[in-house]
Amino acid sequence: RAVSFFPLIADGPMIDGAYWSLKFELRFYLLVAVVIWLGGFRYLPEILVAMVVTSLVLFKVGEVQFQPVLGALLFPHAPMFAVGVLIYRLKLQGVTLWNLFLLAACVAAATKTERQWFRWTGFQEGTQSGNLEVLIVLLVCVLTVFVAFSVKFGEGHFAVARALGGISFPLYLSHQLIGFELIDAWSGTIGQAAATAVAAGVLVAFSFLVFAFVERRYAPVLRRAAKTGLDRIAGAGARGLGSGG
Repeated sequence: RAVSFFPLIADGPMIDGAYWSLKFELRFYLLVAVVIWLGGFRYLPEILVAMVVTSLVLFKVGEVQFQPVLGALLFPHAPMFAVGVLIYRLKLQGVTLWNLFLLAACVAAATKTERQWFRWTGFQEGTQSGNLEVLIVLLVCVLTVFVAFSVKFGEGHFAVARALGGISFPLYLSHQLIGFELIDAWSGTIGQAAATAVAAGVLVAFSFLVFAFVERRYAPVLRRAAKTGLDRIAGAGARGLGSGG
């Protein structure tokens, strides 16, 4: 169960609390695979927006009774997925009023849903964060992605970006459980601040080693296998649509 990530998809117990976001990511990837199979990938932004609207309505009607459905609709993080997909569409298709309208609507929806997530998880306990603060953070994230898409980088910059991206995921997987253990183990000897700094350095170094000696070696193999699988899904979807008239 732990190896297959089934607990994450089915809302079961997790081996590490830092993995909570994988539950939403895996559901999103499953949605994308189904959309590709059905031949509707070009409409993925509209599908996500429809999910956002539906989840907001169901949440307003009854949070408790619709909880399983809300989870399937990626609530409360569907607007964030939609924002990313819409930014990518803007890069490919250029700026249109329709895409800008959908993007603005999803940013507004994310302002509400992410505040709800903060309340659920207790992140805002004892704070006075409001819609404006959350909106500012979201707009900074959107602007950062736009800049990344717009600026022309040299090969050296791409190498640095690839390395940082490669380091980020091992760091994400290891920072909470291993990082806390290291800080607890070393705080009594060198103090909490120094222990935190040293633990951060150790985890960054560990993440770089995973990237350099594991991901660089096996990621191309996994990408080829994933592409083959997606091509088969897309082909099966096209054949199914064609046979259906």
